[in-house]
Amino acid sequence: MIDSLFHITHLDNVPGILSEGLLCRNRIEEINLPYLDLSDAACQARRSCRYFDGHSIDLHDYVPLFIEPRNAMLYRLQKTLTEAGTADQLAILEVSPDPIRWRASLLADGIASSPSTSLFHARDPEAWDALDWDAIDCRSWMDQPDPQAAKRHKMAEVMVDDLLARHHIRKVWLRTPSAATSLRAKLGEDKLPEMVVDQDRSLFFS
Repeated sequence: MIDSLFHITHLDNVPGILSEGLLCRNRIEEINLPYLDLSDAACQARRSCRYFDGHSIDLHDYVPLFIEPRNAMLYRLQKTLTEAGTADQLAILEVSPDPIRWRASLLADGIASSPSTSLFHARDPEAWDALDWDAIDCRSWMDQPDPQAAKRHKMAEVMVDDLLARHHIRKVWLRTPSAATSLRAKLGEDKLPEMVVDQDRSLFFS
């Protein structure tokens, strides 16, 4: 189906994630875990009330993971942090797509905050067939026949119920060697999964 899923976060959040696992927003707030929030407030507000299977659900009860991280959200975050002089503070966590974790997980065929996006049970094979894989796999949504639709579909999500344990995190992708040095200084090599500095910009934008 897919080889990996991805979570975009701030470098300062990585030590807490490697300690506690990836937690949903509601759990983070419940235990008052320090967390540097990079998300858009308006988008987050729309995630708090979505209708699925005939009732209202709060997507903040789920950990959001992208199928393809090189998307419009990453582009926005890189632009914002570059303007602030802190572009190297972005991290992309590569996560194992362990099917066992999908029993209560959801699949969104685009960014889940959009009213145009449909939600499915992630365990449903037909839901995966319904995704716009041309948009997800394209290098740039601007090259697609309908760039706006491709932009949304490229941000397709898997949302894991409540939490994702630390051992599911395979790699930490970083933009610069200095970011890797900073993270090693905070944690030590023995506490880190594999770190990859994305010098070829396979995930990050140039």
